Amino acid sequence: DKIIDYAIAAGLDFISLTDHDTMAGVERAVNLGKRKGLKVIPGVEITAYDNQRERMVHLLCYMPKRMEKLEKLMKSNTEERRKAVVSVIEEVSKIYPITYEDVVKAAGDSQCVYRQHIIRALMDRGYTYAVFAELYDIFRKIPYKPNFPDVWEVVKILNQTGGVVCLAHPGRYDSIELAWELADAGLIQAIEIAH
Repeated sequence: DKIIDYAIAAGLDFISLTDHDTMAGVERAVNLGKRKGLKVIPGVEITAYDNQRERMVHLLCYMPKRMEKLEKLMKSNTEERRKAVVSVIEEVSKIYPITYEDVVKAAGDSQCVYRQHIIRALMDRGYTYAVFAELYDIFRKIPYKPNFPDVWEVVKILNQTGGVVCLAHPGRYDSIELAWELADAGLIQAIEIAH
């Protein structure tokens, strides 16, 4: 609801809601946008792994129509994230007095628990003032290793949805070469150029 209100206050005509590995808020955003005069493009940002280069990749899928395989992929990725973050919470709790329950509470209605929610739990206890402040560097020492599917498998699934597939922020993960490969293979229709 806040995202819709912020977009309207900013004078935008349309937005796209693309949460990581979930579309849980999309239907509500689309409906609320209709009521308030803001067009909302449904979408999702799926996490994958480039096994050839050993790095993460994010793929955006806008306006997916066939959801069966996409839902399975989102559920699998969300479970991988949950398993990985549990071990991170265990390591952080050796330094700061937080529990998994504290982090889940900080996550609220989120479909997945992220490292940012761990920091939110630490904010609630007064250890930091912002999510991306100095304390966020704690994660450099704690491995976070979800087992995400291969990018070529993911991009094929996204194309089967009938949506528009876009490689997200290739500069962040040094994926320019991958962008050319996916484009040459006709598997992406867009590349995010500003992030």
